[in-house]
Amino acid sequence: MLKLRTILLHDYIYYILLSITVLITIINILIPRQSIYNENIKSIRAKIISSSITGDKLNLTIKNKEKGKARKLLFCTEGRQAKPQALSKEIS
Repeated sequence: MLKLRTILLHDYIYYILLSITVLITIINILIPRQSIYNENIKSIRAKIISSSITGDKLNLTIKNKEKGKARKLLFCTEGRQAKPQALSKEIS
């Protein structure tokens, strides 16, 4: 059985790893991912996978036909802390 040290001393392993990395990078650059939703859509019915409130931001991860992220700013009025409303299954 070959030891790891003897395998890593050969250059061909590094050339193979480099060529695979370059090939995958080129494929990801040349073939852009197309969304099934267009820009004119007003509402999406989706399942909320996770939600978090950080400061005055509400972050949602939603999933329907494809997974996406939604962010919304929560504004405070006159020094009072904003109370987040209950999350519903429909995001509009």
